[in-house]
Amino acid sequence: MKILRSSLILGAILLAAAIFTGCTTQSPGSPTPTSFASVNTNGVLFIAGVEINPAAVGTSLSGLADIGATYEISKDANARAYFGAAAAVISAAISSGDYDPTNIQSSLSSISVNELKNSATAQAVITSVLSQYNAYFAQITSTGASNLSPYIVPALQGIANGLQLAVNATAPPPVETQ
Repeated sequence: MKILRSSLILGAILLAAAIFTGCTTQSPGSPTPTSFASVNTNGVLFIAGVEINPAAVGTSLSGLADIGATYEISKDANARAYFGAAAAVISAAISSGDYDPTNIQSSLSSISVNELKNSATAQAVITSVLSQYNAYFAQITSTGASNLSPYIVPALQGIANGLQLAVNATAPPPVETQ
């Protein structure tokens, strides 16, 4: 559990770093954000006056999801089915355009993988990733942007991709024959 906690903390730090990596501050003469987060007339997202790259956010969330899910799958092979189903739920949210973290969490809670009903670690992985997404979502929605897709879809796609990477990369142990 200590390794998972360290990995999740590292993932959160990487998310913050990726959000601001390669970012630029607003150039002189560009509109000053009226709130903590804003979208200028060119559709560029700014949080705290810093330009944010949604693809970098998606990459960071992918890494966070992959690290956590890979760890849990290595400890409990039953987690593979759970994280595979979670990736499908997030992909469905993207397809439906329902980006609300509360609705996504509700859908994830309805996944019925009986072996994981009491897995605190699997739940911690999902909760950690979704808490990062929730914070990002709150900032994006506070901008008042009418079209959230360009900012939100890369983040959700990153989560789904990270979970799927863990599911695909963590092959089940070979069956020994004698």
